[in-house]
Amino acid sequence: MKFTGTLLFLAFLCTGLSAQIKLTGTVTDASKHALGYAGVSLLSIGSNKNQSLQTDAEGKFAFQNLQTGQYLLTVAFTGYTKYESPLSIIKDTVVSVILQTSNTQLGEVVVTANKAAVENNQEKLVYNVSANITATGTDALTAIGKVPGVKVNGDDISIVGKGKSNGE
Repeated sequence: MKFTGTLLFLAFLCTGLSAQIKLTGTVTDASKHALGYAGVSLLSIGSNKNQSLQTDAEGKFAFQNLQTGQYLLTVAFTGYTKYESPLSIIKDTVVSVILQTSNTQLGEVVVTANKAAVENNQEKLVYNVSANITATGTDALTAIGKVPGVKVNGDDISIVGKGKSNGE
């Protein structure tokens, strides 16, 4: 009975120790400059469990509490070719990853915005002619005539309920 208890204790101790494996490393470019905040992921081949993190400002990373087994280490950073390497981890492991610059150009980014046709704030009502599709391609008087509450009659402009605004 004493032998069985000792055997169980040793099995528990070995299992506990195997969960304490660390994978640490650094990520640099070909000039040995640290690549801070690069994305690093570690995929356990056996369990399909994926862990991800970012390197610190000095390009260092660490995965804690790993089990022995086969892993796939992937490192990615904008402007560099993605690095992938299979690892067999049986004890604490230190890796040094050197990323190569990529010649891939990013495509263009187009940012567009549209103003609201009518902006109503505490002091005034603003009518954005450029935001109104019905006013596009017309002259100023025609565009102003499309503003709610404004009447245009020839060269006379009047605001409904306010009287004439042509200086009279």
